[in-house]
Amino acid sequence: MFDHHEQLCIIDRWSQFAQVDCSALTVTKKPLRGSCMPAPRKYPPELIERGVRMVRELRRDTPGRSGTVRQVGEVLHIHPEVLRHWVKKADAEADEHRGLTNAETLYLRQLEQENQELRRVNGILKAAALLFAAELEEGKSTSND
Repeated sequence: MFDHHEQLCIIDRWSQFAQVDCSALTVTKKPLRGSCMPAPRKYPPELIERGVRMVRELRRDTPGRSGTVRQVGEVLHIHPEVLRHWVKKADAEADEHRGLTNAETLYLRQLEQENQELRRVNGILKAAALLFAAELEEGKSTSND
């Protein structure tokens, strides 16, 4: 079950989402101080950027070396899994911004269309093979009788 604070948070969020006045809803216990806001971030954004930059530099300078995230995490006093998450997220964002040229986009589109057509033809061939196999079985069973 939800504790008192969680109940208040759910009512507050639901009323904002549904745009409904929930002032008539009452909870019997005295509310806790504070709001339903998330906890403040443990690490400042500058530290996040620095950690990601250091991991990328170490990986670039010594490719194939394991433990770079742990090593940087120890230096900056950041939990390695948190740092690994930041690096992974930053890498994904960098890949999004990289983009493709117009020629690459056109070529990719052509390959996708060709792939779609091949899948369609493959489906037709599979259906035909099943049909012919059924006819062969039917022919064998009538000839054996």
